[in-house]
Amino acid sequence: QYNQAIVEFGALHCTPTSPQCESCVFYDQCYAREHSLQSMLPVKSKKGRIRKRFLNYAVLKDANGIYLRPRTEKDIWQGLYDFPLLETSASMDEEEALKKIFVMLNLPDHTTVTSVSDAYTHLLSHQRLEARFFLLELENSFPSFNDPSIRFFSREKIEELPKPVLISRYLNDYIF
Repeated sequence: QYNQAIVEFGALHCTPTSPQCESCVFYDQCYAREHSLQSMLPVKSKKGRIRKRFLNYAVLKDANGIYLRPRTEKDIWQGLYDFPLLETSASMDEEEALKKIFVMLNLPDHTTVTSVSDAYTHLLSHQRLEARFFLLELENSFPSFNDPSIRFFSREKIEELPKPVLISRYLNDYIF
């Protein structure tokens, strides 16, 4: 919340073209104002190339809830929860993605594919994410996955978990 507040402050109050220095709470501590550099600071770096990533999420659901995993990698959304993920460098057709998901997660053949979402596009400052969600119904609770970080959560608990906006959008559109 603090970081978001500072970004919001910069966007609304401390703009390079018309900073509102006289009414600023940081008036006495502002380096740019003290050295008359408001129009030059902060220095904007050129944007790097936007990387495309293709995310194929396995939404594993049974009668009591959904399976999620914490993101622990040093990547986007570290510390947040999402679904088991098959990431690819290019878009792939549904059938091929499903085959890879079944193998990746060691899913039994009788797992039912309930739906495949429309594509979701999620833009980050340096990445463009193209995501699809494969809703898979599991017959028996607590199956054995290849990934031990995948855990079962009830709907109530899922609502409390920290999740990326992309995951929340999907849950609101298709599940809740």
